[in-house]
Order: sequence, then structure tokens, then C-alpha cells
Amino acid sequence: MPEPTTRVPDNLSPDYWLLQKYALDKHAIVAITDPDGRIQYVNDLFCEISGYTRDELIGRTHHMVNSGHHSKQFFEEMFETLKDKDIWRGEICNRRKTGELYWVETTISALRNDRGDLTGYAALRTDVTDQHRTLDAMRRLHEITSDRTAPIDEKANHILALGCEIFNLPIGIISDIQGDTYKVRFTLNPENALKPGDTFELGNTFCSETMGCRNAVAHHHVGESQTRHHPAYINFGLESYIAAPLYVKNRLYGTINFSGPEPRARAFGSGEIELIQLFAKWIGDELAREETDAELNRQRRLLNAVSAQAKIGGWELDLRTQHLYWTPITRLIHEVDEDFTPTVENGINFYDGDEARDQS
Repeated sequence: MPEPTTRVPDNLSPDYWLLQKYALDKHAIVAITDPDGRIQYVNDLFCEISGYTRDELIGRTHHMVNSGHHSKQFFEEMFETLKDKDIWRGEICNRRKTGELYWVETTISALRNDRGDLTGYAALRTDVTDQHRTLDAMRRLHEITSDRTAPIDEKANHILALGCEIFNLPIGIISDIQGDTYKVRFTLNPENALKPGDTFELGNTFCSETMGCRNAVAHHHVGESQTRHHPAYINFGLESYIAAPLYVKNRLYGTINFSGPEPRARAFGSGEIELIQLFAKWIGDELAREETDAELNRQRRLLNAVSAQAKIGGWELDLRTQHLYWTPITRLIHEVDEDFTPTVENGINFYDGDEARDQS
């Protein structure tokens, strides 16, 4: 059996190198520049992700895709590393021609001739935008939803604003769908053309498809798809659409969806599908919490009414948050000020001695 080796055989045919280039071009975003950073070559993936044509890129520098995210010092240190070690690895945030940001894991190697003179740089990149977008969305969603005091409409508007930013679409809607009626529950849209409470026939919206398959749906260019015959496209001219069904306490409630009148340059990726599903999960949990709070308030009003009618004190303890509620009659019985906040610890002191503590 021959020994394994990393040496490339000398007698490989030109087809081998063509195949290698083909494989590299399919996997990596490739660019080659001269020593001054002017682009000499880009592959198809570079053009696809940046949105620029070869003619627009050749002879220019990477400043064309500079997002402004990184400082001048970042690039100075990158070139210092290339000068010292002939290689640099890291992540860079770039900007597409459309204005969208994208992240690439990058390896840049210095190219030298037989005399050791610098002849240029070769950069290999992998698109890691989905990973960055997901982590950033989860962090920001947590910030939005962790505030228990914020009302549901404020949280919903923040979530819609985040979605419009991430998907680069101008219209965001959380819908409440009952039967064939589509009602706008919350919305963010240019010039407030849509308002909460607006209703439509479900069949005239793209959400009929989302509700029908009960799964995420995405179209990046409706006019060039079979969906172009849909009433939503005919009536509203929406070219881009991404949505996911909303479940509230395991009940199909409606959808969260984002759309726009312009087609997207690229199809929605698997990472964006996962993101819209994540948005749906978080807003579904918020709507479920709203329903739970509404039911607790209803029960509290009933408790107050019964307490007042019977002149008997009442209290309620939320075992999850340890929040203790006293009815007005209970406050009257214990002769406390209006600003007194009952807790399990101070509340037990209003009852007689060890017997009350043992019962607690």
C-alpha cells in the first residue's frame, strides 16, 4: 500500500486545476488584488454577494464594499499583520450595493514572486452573515422582551422595527386571523398607510399561504414566480415577503410578516427562515403572556368585587414571581398606607405569631 503524501503530483492534467478552481469558486468568495489593493480578479460568488458586476469591481479597491463598521485602526493592524506574517485571518463586515450588511470570515494571503517581491494579495472569504444576524437578533429580542413593565404594543413595535431592519423590508405586520378575516394587530409601515384594526379578506393576503401550510413562507421576487397571480401581488404589488405563523398557547393565532414593493437581489436563505420563526416564537410568547395577564386582572377584579360585597379581605400570590396582591378590603383591615407594598415576608407579620408562620 502506498504511503499517504501531501505532495501534489507533477503530471496532473490541466483539467485537474480547472476542477480545483471550480470547487474553490463554488465554496469561497475569491478576490485577487495588486500590491496597492486594486482588484484584479473576483469570482462569481464575490459578484453575487456584493451585488456589483466584475466591470464595476475590476481596478477599484475594496472600499466599494466598506461598511464603515470597522475603524481605520482595524485595517492598519490587518496590513501590519500581512506585512509581518504574509497572512491575516478574521471577520469583516461589508456592505452590498443595495446597502445591506454582510459578514465574511476572511483569510488574506500575500502573493510573492520567486525573488520574494510582493505582487499582490489573494483573499478567500466565507459568508457568515446568518450566524451574526441570528446572534444579534437573539440578543436584541432578549433586550426587548425581558422588560416585564413594557406594554405589549411597545414590545411589538420594537420587534417589528428589528425585523424590518434585519430583513431590509419596509413593512412589518403582526396579524390576528379569525376565519377568513385578517386583522392588523400591530404594524410598522411607511407613512402609516396601514393601521392597527385594519381588516382584509385573508385570501387577498400572502398570509393565506402561510396559514394554509402552517409554516414559514418567503418570496424574494414574486413577479418572477408562480405567486405573481396571487391577489396580494395583483392588488398591492408586493414583490418581497417573508412570514411565519404565530401560535399562542398552542393555538394558531395569526402571522408575523415583513414585505416590500421591491424585489430582493438574493433569495431568502435558511438563516433568515430560522430568524422569522424565532421572531414568531418570541412574539407568540409575548401574546400568551398578555392573555395570561388579562385573565389574572379579570380574576383580580372578581376577587375585589367579592371581597367588597362580603366585607372579607382577600389576597393573591403569584408563585412564579412571588408578587403578593391584597384587595382594598385587606388593606383596610390591616390599616396600611396606600403606598404600602405587601410581600410574603412582611405580610406574614400581620397574622398571629408562630401559628400563622407554621401555616405558611
